Amino acid sequence: MALQAGRIALLSVFLATAWAPVAAAAPPESDARHAPAPAPSSAPHPEPTNLDEGKTPAQFFSSSCAVCHQSGQGLAKGRSAGTLASFLRQHYTTSTAQANTLAG
Repeated sequence: MALQAGRIALLSVFLATAWAPVAAAAPPESDARHAPAPAPSSAPHPEPTNLDEGKTPAQFFSSSCAVCHQSGQGLAKGRSAGTLASFLRQHYTTSTAQANTLAG
């Protein structure tokens, strides 16, 4: 029994010394993980702006659509003006009025 108690004591000392560097390297429990999230900023957020505002339909097409499409004719092929306007509004423009103008 004394031999077993000695082994347990020796094992305890070994584990304590072996784990000491690991425990020292571990980040301490800090309040940072449990700190409340910062309050939202009370500064006013700027309103979103329409970067294409003031552009003619041709200018808008050349800056936004011409990268992928050679002309507006391909977009309109087989579509009514209303269907085209809906498509343009969903995929390209920021307003219904702009989509209707492009759909022409």
